[in-house]
Amino acid sequence: MKLKELPRSLMSAFRLQRLSVDCLSYVAEGQWQGCIVSLTSIESRLSVVHLTVRSLLRQSLRPDKVVLWLHNDLESRVPKKLSELLCSHFEIRYSDQACSHRKLVESLKVYPEKVIVTCDDDLMYSQDGCIGSGLIIRLFRQT
Repeated sequence: MKLKELPRSLMSAFRLQRLSVDCLSYVAEGQWQGCIVSLTSIESRLSVVHLTVRSLLRQSLRPDKVVLWLHNDLESRVPKKLSELLCSHFEIRYSDQACSHRKLVESLKVYPEKVIVTCDDDLMYSQDGCIGSGLIIRLFRQT
């Protein structure tokens, strides 16, 4: 991150933290049917990954589900700020895989008929942040 981006990131983090769980489960402008947004995280980011999840839950085009993949060892270490976000559109799943590819590999096993969009766990996405990915995927699938 560049130094000039720091104030904007801090402001985004502050706004995301202030959103209530109820506010995050609002009805989005549209449904991105057939799409799963998947990400993975590591122990050192568990305390802040809730910001990424919050940003994904407030997308203007809501995916069917946001799935966070963690290693099995982290099951008892999920922070409250993250676990309180669990809902019908967000779930945490566990895997014995230790690589970052589990966000794609495991999601393809569980959701073989869905489009999987992978995200990074160290970004806060704008409300339209995943829409570009979805448009690219739809164009690719049509050709």
